[in-house]
Amino acid sequence: MSESIRVLVVDDNSLFRDAVANFVSELDSMFVVGRARDGEEALKLVPVLRPHIVLMDLAMPRLDGIEATRALKRGNGAPAVIVCTADDDLRLRQEALAAGADSFVLKRDLGRTLEALVRTLARPGGRLRRPGGPP
Repeated sequence: MSESIRVLVVDDNSLFRDAVANFVSELDSMFVVGRARDGEEALKLVPVLRPHIVLMDLAMPRLDGIEATRALKRGNGAPAVIVCTADDDLRLRQEALAAGADSFVLKRDLGRTLEALVRTLARPGGRLRRPGGPP
């Protein structure tokens, strides 16, 4: 990708949300365009902020990560969704992927896997929406 990768961080825990946003801001060619407290807020921000990647927590109030991912993926030009959770449950992983998540990462592994995962999604043939594509 020739432009920076735009990231939206969605998590109900403000400390985790801020830590992830700070981490992403330090990575080459990536920047945080916004932060959301839950899936409902994420659905409002995506059309406005147009992120390439949404880092989505699963367990959140109002609208959880599974339902938010499902709703995002129904739209045209949906961003890539990377589900980030502390719960290493196979059923949750399968449910997230069935809802349309592009990847599933445990929060404890995020620091060492996020950059490579985003780069994989951004490669030609990857699942990342290209700049200039539909919103």
